Amino acid sequence: MFAITGITGKVGGEVARNLLAGNQPVRAVVRDLRKGEAWAQLGCELVRADINDAGALTSAFKGTKSVFVLVPPNFDFQELWDYPIPLERFGLHWSSSIFRGLRSLRGVDPAQILPMAYEDLVTDPTATLDRLARFMEIDVPDGWVSWAEAAAKRPPSKWSQLAEPERSRLDAACRIANRRLYGPAGPPV
Repeated sequence: MFAITGITGKVGGEVARNLLAGNQPVRAVVRDLRKGEAWAQLGCELVRADINDAGALTSAFKGTKSVFVLVPPNFDFQELWDYPIPLERFGLHWSSSIFRGLRSLRGVDPAQILPMAYEDLVTDPTATLDRLARFMEIDVPDGWVSWAEAAAKRPPSKWSQLAEPERSRLDAACRIANRRLYGPAGPPV
């Protein structure tokens, strides 16, 4: 399901027409349901929400694969930026991305896959990059490992700065994908 705001305008309408032509499900997000009736006749699901109502937009976007928003020139970005998004949404999005990636690797010969963790690159960049170069059977130029080590400096973890209740909620949302990636012990902290 693709949610489209501004569907009654030229740009949003064109996006929706292209999605419908590709047999994709479209949710028309409109301020006035009567103005969306033509889109409903074309097969769109209609949802009422105003671009300035973050709660209504959150409901309108729930369960969608993607969202198209063409914001008006007087839109208050700060209000949207300040809208609290539950940590679980980030964790579930991350887990979903991990599972999509793992599914895409199902048809690949395991000998052609090198499992690497970002944490390994940060904690032991020389060994990790040497392992990568050997796997890819490439000769690396002088200075490459030093350059890559400098590029892999890890920013401080925001996870450790979360209060315990938030950390627990985020961990719960990421648990299944973390077990798939790191085994029962979970990720290194």
